Amino acid sequence: MSDPSPPPPALPPPASNAASDRRFQTRIAVIGLVGGLLGALIGGGATLIATSQQRQADAVNQLRTERETAYLLYQNDIDTLYNDATNVAVDAEEQSKLMIGRVGPIAAVNMLPSITRDDTQLNLAADQVVLIGSPHVRQVVNEQQSLALELFDDAKQLAETISHPPPWPYSSDEAKAYLSDLDAGGPLWPELTRFQRGMVRYADVAAIDLGTNR
Repeated sequence: MSDPSPPPPALPPPASNAASDRRFQTRIAVIGLVGGLLGALIGGGATLIATSQQRQADAVNQLRTERETAYLLYQNDIDTLYNDATNVAVDAEEQSKLMIGRVGPIAAVNMLPSITRDDTQLNLAADQVVLIGSPHVRQVVNEQQSLALELFDDAKQLAETISHPPPWPYSSDEAKAYLSDLDAGGPLWPELTRFQRGMVRYADVAAIDLGTNR
C-alpha cells in the first residue's frame, strides 16, 4: 500500500483590513494630489490666457482712443487753416474793390499771426497722426500736408499784402502796384477748393479707420 499524499501547502494569511485601508487611502490621496495639481495648472493657464487677452484688448482700445484724439485734432486744425485762408482771400477781394473805386482809405487787415499759428499747429497735429495713425490715414494726411503747404505759402503772402495797404490818398501808380500784389493771391481760391476736397477725403478715411462711418 502506497504512502498517503502530503497535505497541500497552507495559504498565506489574508492581509489585515487595516493595512488594506491604508493603501487604499494612500492611492486616493495621491490621485487627489495629482488632480489638484492638474486643476491648478489648467486654472492657472486659463487665467494667464484671459489676462493676456485682456491686455491685448486694453492695448487695442487705448490705441483707438489715441487715434481718435489725434484724428479729431488734425481735423480741427485743417478746418482752422481753411477758414483763415478763406478770410484772407475775401479780405483781399474787398480791398481790391475799394482800391479800384478809390472811395477812401483802406483798413489794414492783419491775418498773418493767425495764418502762421495755423501752420504751426497743423504740422504738430499731422506729426501725431503720422506717428500712430493707420497706414491709409497716414497716406492721406501726407497728401493733405502737401496741399496745406501750398495754401499756407500763398495765404501768408497775401496776408502780408493786405496788412500794408497804401496810405490815403494814394496815387494811381500806388493803386496799380497794390492791385498787382493783390492779384498775385489769385491762385488762393483754386488752392482752397483743392484743400477742401482733401478735407472731405481725410474725414471719410478717418471715419472708416475708427469704424464711425455708419
